[in-house]
Amino acid sequence: MRILISTRYLGGSGGIERHVASTIECLGERHEIDVCATHAVATGYAVAPDRARVLPHEQWDRPSRRKHPVAGTRSVARDWRRRRGALYDAYLHYQHAEHVQRRFPVGVRMVIPCGDDVRSIEDRFDAVLLEAPDNERFVEDKSKAVLFPPPLNVPAARSVAVDGLPAEFFLTIFNPHHPRKGQANMQAVAPRSPIPIVWCRSSQSPYPAERAAAEFDGIVVLEDRTQEELRFLYERCRAYISFDHNQASAGRSPTHCSTACRRCRAGEG
Repeated sequence: MRILISTRYLGGSGGIERHVASTIECLGERHEIDVCATHAVATGYAVAPDRARVLPHEQWDRPSRRKHPVAGTRSVARDWRRRRGALYDAYLHYQHAEHVQRRFPVGVRMVIPCGDDVRSIEDRFDAVLLEAPDNERFVEDKSKAVLFPPPLNVPAARSVAVDGLPAEFFLTIFNPHHPRKGQANMQAVAPRSPIPIVWCRSSQSPYPAERAAAEFDGIVVLEDRTQEELRFLYERCRAYISFDHNQASAGRSPTHCSTACRRCRAGEG
């Protein structure tokens, strides 16, 4: 099977970056994968399976002459013709990536919400692949919502030491492209934390303007770490902390800072 993936980021650190890498690794074992990536780096969750390739920008980053169809106007016959002549059997679109399904003949079209509402674009897709049960709130047509187990890639086979770390630390990995990611919460909590917070992020992501160093009191910032270095950090941190506002409601189990701090003070864990 041939699969086309469109993503804003390939490589680097972060939840979506890990999801993209895991999907490519899992599908790349059996299928041919082509990836359209707006930003790509060779660090962090960067993968290159034998059966996957990154398409050059000039092959897909051009204006489409055809407009997206209006919801409800696409006929069954048109769908059949589209899939019959498809260059790709399936198209996976990570929200906020470039829409390239009109630049290549594709079969089944699926969108991954990436924690955001997809109602304004869901008419362009045959299915919405939810990342958590409560993600149905992002979808208007519930019949399109499909919940799959998350793809999980195999961790790096070995760890590589990261220099300059505190003796003990909490770990968090996210890119602050939206207030819900929790950068403000992290900066409010870090000065009161009994041990520093190591924050991994990608340099390719858009960041708010860096302000005074005092705003990062208690925070050690690391950018563009390899998977081997990320394994080292995971293995040695006192606890992993998620500051994301959506994490608890998404059915995940983040370690909240207040709980981790109480355990640290009590000498537990």
